Amino acid sequence: MSNGIRSFDREEGEEGILAGIRRLRSLFFGERSDTGYIPEVSESIYHAVKPWSATSLDPGAVSDLADAMSRIVRGDPGAPREGDDLRPGDEEDAWRTYLGLPQKHGTFEESRFRPSVGSGEKIRYRDFVDQERVLNELVQKWSMVLDPEDHTSDKVHVSDFNPLQEVQERSKMIRRMAKRLDDKLSGMWGDQVGGPYHTYSDVLGTFTLDKGEDERGPYLSYYDKYDLAHLPAQIAKVGQPFDVYGRMYYDPETYEYLPQTQSDISPTSNGIRSLPRVSDE
Repeated sequence: MSNGIRSFDREEGEEGILAGIRRLRSLFFGERSDTGYIPEVSESIYHAVKPWSATSLDPGAVSDLADAMSRIVRGDPGAPREGDDLRPGDEEDAWRTYLGLPQKHGTFEESRFRPSVGSGEKIRYRDFVDQERVLNELVQKWSMVLDPEDHTSDKVHVSDFNPLQEVQERSKMIRRMAKRLDDKLSGMWGDQVGGPYHTYSDVLGTFTLDKGEDERGPYLSYYDKYDLAHLPAQIAKVGQPFDVYGRMYYDPETYEYLPQTQSDISPTSNGIRSLPRVSDE
């Protein structure tokens, strides 16, 4: 099919039972592929189980897993469960990427960078196609804060800014964040000392911010790991974790955000645009 998901014919009788056993064997005893995809399995799990529904063995999670097993044995992924829709865009594409399925919304691409401390050479590094996505969320978060003591905020949105305000608010956020990182502050609101600086966005959930510099200048980096730590995901051979990592370069004097340009990017032999691997140090 054009969307990259294969179609299925229902199998019946002894042949269908044997085929179902083979699918279950590949789920629990096969080799995990580089992409995490298992034919006739990934589609069933995508439709029956959502990443948040299998974080515990509550009745709902058990029901989801049982539904997935039934679909796998039948060889028919069926339709998504009603009421279990993922947020279109980043949430849906992240789950599909984990399962080795093609994205629907083009949210991620291979990251042009690698962190100095990551999950290893074999991990897949992804970044957002929209390079300003995390930046805009951070700007919105910090421009909203009125009272740092109780974190009350006004409903200000990035789209409300005119071009000059956008540049100013981005520079203010980058300056504030760079100082917090220089001061070794950490915690969700920078109210602790030492350790990684964590913050929250609708795109990544809780993720880590850091600060570095390379031949193109100083930057803020964001890092998060998409993985499922619950027991079913650890036992099964379907799915492959990936890391999200990107950088936001800025002018060291004005703290103005500097978008990446085509001249910063060099083609590689595999056709994926990438920059030289440099560390955060």
